[in-house]
Amino acid sequence: NIQVYDNDHPLRQGCSEQPGTYCVRTTTDGREIRYYFTQPVTNNNRIIRIEYTVLGALRIYDGGDQLWWAAIPSDHFGYTIGSSTVTVQMPAGFGPREGVDPVEVYGVPGSVQVNGTTIVAMPNGAIEGNGSFEIRVQYPHDPNATSPRWQSSFDTQREFDENARPLLDISALALTVLIGIGGP
Repeated sequence: NIQVYDNDHPLRQGCSEQPGTYCVRTTTDGREIRYYFTQPVTNNNRIIRIEYTVLGALRIYDGGDQLWWAAIPSDHFGYTIGSSTVTVQMPAGFGPREGVDPVEVYGVPGSVQVNGTTIVAMPNGAIEGNGSFEIRVQYPHDPNATSPRWQSSFDTQREFDENARPLLDISALALTVLIGIGGP
């Protein structure tokens, strides 16, 4: 369910590399979308809109389920992204609860607006180099939802990265200093 627009003109899906088309491929990292502008771009602004449905990005927790999505991954070939708007439309009854369910952005600093079940996030400025922009939306837990297979190992790794890794890094630094001082 992917559609690409160049200045509000829909591009045709196909891997011919012809102007006005876009190609969707599955890679080891997920989906890759390459689009071919309708006209060459030189020192000009272009509005490229990519619409798609996200599958498998939900995390299930008793305190509130989460959608966590890297809308702009760090691998955008070093091109500057002048502006971006990420719109998340939640189903009825599953909008974030004010003061209960956090909505956060990661990567470059950004702002978030929540209006019921519609969440809009925007970076505060251009996304340069290998900058990224991610969004995490927590919403009321659905008791009928089941955790995806990958969530348990992901949560274990995240817990280690957030809690144990900093202690190990500090310990390694302290050991290095002790050996450096005690060696002579």
